[in-house]
Amino acid sequence: MDHRAHGSDREGEVLGDSGPAVKRVAPGRSVCEPRKKLGWLHDFRPHLAEWGELFEIITTAEDWVRQHGLYLNVHRNLETQLRGRAQTPRTRRVRRELVTLVMTEETQARPGERLLGRSEIIESVWESIRAVQF
Repeated sequence: MDHRAHGSDREGEVLGDSGPAVKRVAPGRSVCEPRKKLGWLHDFRPHLAEWGELFEIITTAEDWVRQHGLYLNVHRNLETQLRGRAQTPRTRRVRRELVTLVMTEETQARPGERLLGRSEIIESVWESIRAVQF
């Protein structure tokens, strides 16, 4: 698992989850110490999970467009790639916006033609998400 994208194993000990992570607290330290100091982070878990979903959806769409290019009805293949990845209203909205953007761009391709995918399309969605504050 890539701990940079999904949090570290220490997340469990800091936030006080039960399980093996609690046993890794440094000798002589109480599990309660990190909870007292960093317990407020627990309130951000839903936001971090949602941000992770957004990141996954956008990077998947960006990679798909770069690898496969734009062609008529490519948005249907993209929808298949993104199916099941959006669990919140915000992530579902972003998924719809990405598919709509690709659908709009694919109209530039003629039947049987495949155009190079441009990441600028997807990057515009990143900019709109960055403007949103939790």
